[in-house]
Amino acid sequence: MSRRTLYGTVIVTYRYNAHCNMCDCFRDPTKPEEEITLDVIRKLPEMAFTNITGGEPFIRKDLPEIVRELYKKSDRIVISTNGYFTERILALCEEFPEVGVRISIEGLQETNDEIRGIPDGFNRGYTTLKKLVEEKHPDVGFGMTVQDRNCEDLLALYNIANDMGMESLVAYVIVFQSMGKEKGNNSAFLFLIGLDDLEDMRDESSINYVIAHIDKQTTGFSLRFGGEKESLLNQLCSD
Repeated sequence: MSRRTLYGTVIVTYRYNAHCNMCDCFRDPTKPEEEITLDVIRKLPEMAFTNITGGEPFIRKDLPEIVRELYKKSDRIVISTNGYFTERILALCEEFPEVGVRISIEGLQETNDEIRGIPDGFNRGYTTLKKLVEEKHPDVGFGMTVQDRNCEDLLALYNIANDMGMESLVAYVIVFQSMGKEKGNNSAFLFLIGLDDLEDMRDESSINYVIAHIDKQTTGFSLRFGGEKESLLNQLCSD
């Protein structure tokens, strides 16, 4: 059998139960009959890594069937979710104990719920995250799209992750920085920051340095990556 090398993303729906300020997919949701089917998924190539995303993937009641089919052709699967559907997420993780879950948390309660436009969104996402950690699910973390509205919560979220004992797990912060807007340049840079990187930036002066660079929309700051993270970052940037 040949070695799987492809990294892929499967968007299973554009239906969404939130109204995020950094994404407008909720304005044009798919109809269930328009979404990718199991027959199409069976035709996908073999992959080393598959990210299942949306919309909100757990809106689809057949998500377990999708995961089951993808595991026939993918070595590793990670699902991106806002964590709102706690019981569905826990049930799926019980059925597929190796599946990865990344919960989007955009700040502390007030900030998160404002950015995501979903009442009680922070509590629902945090509850799901906490239960997965308590159940010792082996592949769990959270993601954050850093912007002016939430950058000051970065240190607080690091402390939450640290207090939950997530230092051996991967919690990525995803930073999108629009560059040169005054010149009509809408390109963006993507940085992945793991908990190891945040450990080096935990003091206030370092966090303020990061916030200043985000606010000024500069080219960002240098980060250290190694092993799997470095390989993934290179693949993301290679195109």
